[in-house]
Amino acid sequence: MCFLKVKEFSQAIENCNKVIEIDETNEKAWYRRGEARLLRNEFSLAMADFHRVLEVSPLNRAARSQISICQSKIREHDEQDKRTYANMFQKFAERDAKAVRSKRRRDEVPRNCFNGEVGSKRRRSRSASQETKTLELKGV
Repeated sequence: MCFLKVKEFSQAIENCNKVIEIDETNEKAWYRRGEARLLRNEFSLAMADFHRVLEVSPLNRAARSQISICQSKIREHDEQDKRTYANMFQKFAERDAKAVRSKRRRDEVPRNCFNGEVGSKRRRSRSASQETKTLELKGV
């Protein structure tokens, strides 16, 4: 109990494990270990401990309420995971879509002087001026 209050959950679980090794029917040890696990966000393990308390003492109301708390925490955690991963996958899909669109745009963009048509016009005009110089040098 002391370790739970000072938030030393690992120590509380260790102590409860020692008690459970000695006496498997000690409902307080199962309950305290369940509390420690619940506070460590180990919801499934905590729920298993609280179910064990109910096996030992079926009328334990505190264990029943802790089980309902565990179930609600598990649901909250699952919903949070859904939102997190849904946004993550949505962002990846949007990023991929942008990459595809930009690639298409690059393929559809008219060629500039570095890779095509405009450059070929320049080359033609250069070659015409070079021909003129060549003809002048030859004396034609």
